[in-house]
Amino acid sequence: MGRCATNVKKMTTPSISSSIVAPSFKGKKTASRTRASTRRTPSSSSATKTKEKVVINYYDINFRDDNHRSKYETLFKRGVTSTRFCDIDALRALHIEEDVRWLFANVGWNNFLMQKYPTYKRVTLDFLSSLRAVTHSGEGCGEGSIIFQLYNEEHTWTLTKFNEVLGLPNGGPRLTSKCWSADPIWRILTDDSEYDSNNSPGNHIRHPTLRYVQRLLACTVFGRQEGSKARKDELFMLDRMLHAQPIDTSAFLIKQMRDLANKSTTSGAIVLGGLITPFSLYLGHRERLEKEESIEGIDALDIPACALMNWIVKKDGTTLWCIKDNEDVLPPADTMSLRVEENWSFGKARPLARVSTPHATLDPPHTSEARPSTPIETKLNYLLTSVGDIKIEQKEIKEQLSSMSTFLGTLSNWIQSGGFLNPPCFSP
Repeated sequence: MGRCATNVKKMTTPSISSSIVAPSFKGKKTASRTRASTRRTPSSSSATKTKEKVVINYYDINFRDDNHRSKYETLFKRGVTSTRFCDIDALRALHIEEDVRWLFANVGWNNFLMQKYPTYKRVTLDFLSSLRAVTHSGEGCGEGSIIFQLYNEEHTWTLTKFNEVLGLPNGGPRLTSKCWSADPIWRILTDDSEYDSNNSPGNHIRHPTLRYVQRLLACTVFGRQEGSKARKDELFMLDRMLHAQPIDTSAFLIKQMRDLANKSTTSGAIVLGGLITPFSLYLGHRERLEKEESIEGIDALDIPACALMNWIVKKDGTTLWCIKDNEDVLPPADTMSLRVEENWSFGKARPLARVSTPHATLDPPHTSEARPSTPIETKLNYLLTSVGDIKIEQKEIKEQLSSMSTFLGTLSNWIQSGGFLNPPCFSP
């Protein structure tokens, strides 16, 4: 059993009930003191392009030491993108809203990840660059301490405090056990023989609810911009949700934040800034956030995102759900409820009678005037059509690149021959 941290700084904060409310405003631009740090990469030849200057905005942050400043600069170069939360329209269109809420309720999440928070660059970088966390996974070893800075004020919290601010319960595992095997749950969810951490795509998960929640976990708690592969930690959380077993969510979140803050890479945008916004609101910084500009971008795992990931496809005016190489219309919500354990594998979905999804294009009635499409249906049909057009354009571009590659190879051979061969001809 490791040592337990005991020195926890006390702080005075506003009450939770009056402060954790997602902003309904649009952030405004504000002037801030900027100190520029630039770096040039020398060109090795005239054909090598010189990298653009990296201008770092330090705002008015007071750094505790050089290590703090260095972490900030590394994180700044990575960039910050909007956090993707649940999209209610997508949940309803896929018939999975009730099941998602049931999974969340099983671990005491309630509205966690259901409510969208804007992402702010300054507070994201301020929090992560200053984060120092010592947490303990063993029972009876205490919670440790989590130290961070926001708007030049340092705070020391415990895991209990973190869960309290995010509206999450305490208790349950703080890490995925090394003895826990993902094979049993993976076989149920995908019908694959065994789980392979290097080659287990999330889109092998058959049930729409479980596939959606796995990707949502990757985008939020586990802070991954690319979540195509299902990770063991994500499957562990899904397993706990399905069996209504407690889990200490903040411990997983803090571990991810700490690992992110200590990485030296400057690639891959930071995607979990939206989960830092509630801390700023709790500490009474709403007015400061109102003066800042939130990150623009997609802030939810919506229907267009599902289409781009090839989860759904539109054929003959009907939207189909894709399971590996199979496609079918989703059955009614009550026939695929996760409350029935037999439905977890989603193996009995295909033989069910086909029914139209709420967002599918319907044939007009013969005896009356056609029902006008709802805004959601109209938007969905437009987006799915656009996605189809994009895929066609991507295919054409690949063919053009292949043709160009062949031409360049022929041209290279002609140059090496000294011009003795007939000059190649490229057809655009």
